[in-house]
Amino acid sequence: MTTRLSTLITVLALAAATASCAPFVNKERDGLSPAQRHPIAVDSDTASLTLAVDAKTRQLTPQMEADIKAFAAGYQMRGHGPLTIAAPVGSGNASNAARVARDAEKVAREAGLTDEELVSQGYNVSADEAAAPVILTFTRYVASASPCGDWSKNYGRSLRNRSMPDYGCATQNNLAAMVEDPHDLIEPRPMGAADAERRSVVFDKYRKGESSATPRSEDEKANVSEVAQ
Repeated sequence: MTTRLSTLITVLALAAATASCAPFVNKERDGLSPAQRHPIAVDSDTASLTLAVDAKTRQLTPQMEADIKAFAAGYQMRGHGPLTIAAPVGSGNASNAARVARDAEKVAREAGLTDEELVSQGYNVSADEAAAPVILTFTRYVASASPCGDWSKNYGRSLRNRSMPDYGCATQNNLAAMVEDPHDLIEPRPMGAADAERRSVVFDKYRKGESSATPRSEDEKANVSEVAQ
């Protein structure tokens, strides 16, 4: 009996040890990457700038010019398709609005926009309308990731070593907020032309054994402690 009991205990112990070593079977979601778990959605959006025009408006104000320049800079950074300048047609202020629209186009050209990037058009307005605005618009893309804050599970003791529901969520949201042009997340933009002149300067200094770094001014040489103060 003693031998049989000892053998039975040994078998049970081995069975228990084998069971404890058996791997847990995780679900498909446990193998998802942060990009798959918290995908970034990219949608098109219309950026617009409204220029108020009334019977007394004869030209752009300094504030209007500044707004148009800033709007043009935003278009150059994230715009897709043309930048449209729409002036009212048939309204009581149509003449003044047409003049403002022409001036707005001039400012946009001075900001660097080309003929291919600018489109002028009109929109119909009732003759009773005496303050119809000039509207500038262009298409841009916006990015957004899934919301964070899912603390529904306690992973203080996790035998399966699963990733938390929020794993990678902050990174995905930061990427969506920081990307210069969200359209790049759909497809990469074409590579720009190389700066041959700068490349020639760098190679020439490299051959001579000189530093190819751009010289820094005294203002740029401030150390961290000075900045902190």
